[in-house]
Amino acid sequence: SRLKPLWFNSFRSSLFLSEAVGRAHRTLPNRFAFEAAAVSRHQADAAMTAQAPTMTPMATSGAPPSREVVATFLSNTMNMMKRDETRQLLLDQEAIPKPGKKLIDLQRAEWDPLGIDRDVGCKVLDRIEQFFPGDADIVAQRNEFIVTAQRSFIEALESRRPKTLQRDGQLARELIVDFFDACSTKMDLPETKEALAKHLQETTEVPNKLIIQMQREMLETLGVEKEHGCAMLSKIGQDFPQDKELHARFEGWRFKAQSTCMGVVRAYQESGGQMPGGCVTMSSDMRNKEAEVRKELDAMPENKKQELLEKYQKKVECFMKLPLESRLDYMKKMSDDDRPDFLKAQMLLVGIMQKQWRDGAAKGGTQRADGSAPAMPGIAVASPQQQQMM
Repeated sequence: SRLKPLWFNSFRSSLFLSEAVGRAHRTLPNRFAFEAAAVSRHQADAAMTAQAPTMTPMATSGAPPSREVVATFLSNTMNMMKRDETRQLLLDQEAIPKPGKKLIDLQRAEWDPLGIDRDVGCKVLDRIEQFFPGDADIVAQRNEFIVTAQRSFIEALESRRPKTLQRDGQLARELIVDFFDACSTKMDLPETKEALAKHLQETTEVPNKLIIQMQREMLETLGVEKEHGCAMLSKIGQDFPQDKELHARFEGWRFKAQSTCMGVVRAYQESGGQMPGGCVTMSSDMRNKEAEVRKELDAMPENKKQELLEKYQKKVECFMKLPLESRLDYMKKMSDDDRPDFLKAQMLLVGIMQKQWRDGAAKGGTQRADGSAPAMPGIAVASPQQQQMM
């Protein structure tokens, strides 16, 4: 088929961007060169927050810890993060304004009683697969440590939720960064993915609205009334026009939520689940005339079907990106001559989506050649409502 694929781009653009925050995104540059802080992957993952300070470059001298010492460090540090004393310590907002930074400091300090240079120990954790090749158990323990740190960070934020919320005024840049980091951390938690998967299984709807709800709740966790927060996030391009680092964090926030949602949908597809209702949604005109249009399509030669798809591809793509409430207006503005063929093209594309979903499920999920996120069917994902996010 010569038909240009629509599903991945449409899925990506219509899943998350709201009327409000989406406008902010469109004011930002398309690409940014963003240099991460000079911290190890372990240090960054440990708190899963870019608010962590730039660390002193890792030392190259000193003996690396043995496997036994690494396992002891991981066990001791996870126990430390789970203790009530640690939770109470992180509650003190005046003494500890940044719980993510404090968690990193506490983690690094656990190397001291083991006689290991902190930077050397972190280097080993960062490259644990190289230092202990084939050792699945120590890698699994390191990964458990990362999740424990992520969970501790989110729990600390939630326990510090202020009673009074900001309801006016511009959001501080630092707070916006904290919001992006906290949302991305929450997306990585196993319990988040389990909740999204459960929602998809029980409702057969793409769980984007649940992600939106989590993001809005995170605004209030950080002390910003959610409606005001959404409105202020829509002004990032206006309030910080030259802040490339903040723009890059915005993109990272969007991508994290998007990839998390797509990963849940992919796993659902691989397990044999039926195509989510949010992936392909027929217009009301299409549902009302489905039998009539299908009969006409059955009688149409294949070359005519192909011509029809190519002619209306752009219009269908535009239509499927609209919020559900806007689709009726779109159809009303279409000429009487175009409307019948447009409905046929839409039905053809829905059929293609459904076939691709079934084929992907039969093959264990849709995969792209480069191993990146799959091109999931989704040309008719409904956009979130006004004032929602992502």
